[in-house]
Amino acid sequence: MPIMLESSTVFEEVCNAVRVDESGRVDLGSDYSGQSFRVLRSESGELLLTPVIAIPEREMWLYRNPEALATLRQGLEEAHAGLTVGNVDFSQYADLEIEED
Repeated sequence: MPIMLESSTVFEEVCNAVRVDESGRVDLGSDYSGQSFRVLRSESGELLLTPVIAIPEREMWLYRNPEALATLRQGLEEAHAGLTVGNVDFSQYADLEIEED
C-alpha cells in the first residue's frame, strides 16, 4: 500500500555508504542498537527507516480508546504532581464476595 510522506521533511546524512551483508543486514552503528524500524521503499528504490515502538496487542485497546487514554494520562499527571491519596487500607474488602454478571 503506497504511503505519502510530507515533502517538507529534512534528512541528515548518518553515513555515506553502508553495505548489506550476506544475510541482508545493514549496520547503522551502535547509536541505533536495539531499535526497531518501519522500512519504506520508494519507486526509485530509496529506503526510509522510521523508528517505531512495538505495543503488545493486549495493550493496544488503550491507544484505540481516546477516553481511556485521556483518563490514564490525567492520572499520571496527578500522580506526578503529588495529587494522589496514599496509604489507603483496602483490607476491609478482602473477604467480600464478588458478583460476576
